[in-house]
Amino acid sequence: MISFAVENPCRSGIELLIEALNIEIDSMTPAECNQKLTVEDMDNGATTVLVARSHGVAVACGALVRHGTRTGEIKRMYTDPEHRGKGISRKILERLEEIAKAFGLSELVLETGYNYDAAIALYRKLGYVECPPILDYPASKYSMFFRKDILVEWK
Repeated sequence: MISFAVENPCRSGIELLIEALNIEIDSMTPAECNQKLTVEDMDNGATTVLVARSHGVAVACGALVRHGTRTGEIKRMYTDPEHRGKGISRKILERLEEIAKAFGLSELVLETGYNYDAAIALYRKLGYVECPPILDYPASKYSMFFRKDILVEWK
């Protein structure tokens, strides 16, 4: 059974996911092009970290970083290889979108590696469209940028 919860990024087990993510990113992209956040970087009031756990063990994560009152950035999406192909990343991304809506954000943006095929496919499947560099990211042949409008429903 997989459980999902917003957690403090410094909670046990999350650092192991981030370390594994960094190793995987370093194997696919030149180090100078990597956009990394440590668990300490994510431990702030503008970042929400969502963690998936299987039997108490952290197996996947994703983060939402709020940039002002309009824009949210999706960061640190990662699923342990043993748990891939089960829809966990999709659930994390969908829940991060709901969290963004609850904060009143109207758009989500993200940067990912040009060769991260599974991530790119997921983003496109969930309605993210390729765009020019976002926020303060430099243009790079190693990066792709995506955005998605999220509409807050008024009741």
